[in-house]
Amino acid sequence: MYKKNEEKIDEIKDWISSRSTFIQTFLQGCDGDVDKTKKTFENYFFVRQTVREFFFDRDPTREENMSAWETS
Repeated sequence: MYKKNEEKIDEIKDWISSRSTFIQTFLQGCDGDVDKTKKTFENYFFVRQTVREFFFDRDPTREENMSAWETS
């Protein structure tokens, strides 16, 4: 791994460790189960990467989204 990437990884690790509420939210949502929390983190970022339209540029007026709101 390049030295520059190692520095970036260290920077991200420092940032995450300073965001205790972020980690605490996931842990609390998983009823304090550490293994479940780890899996939830992995799933969250996997889904965020693969189903981008769920997280970004959500348009409630798009036809695909409108059909999801129909309840009849």
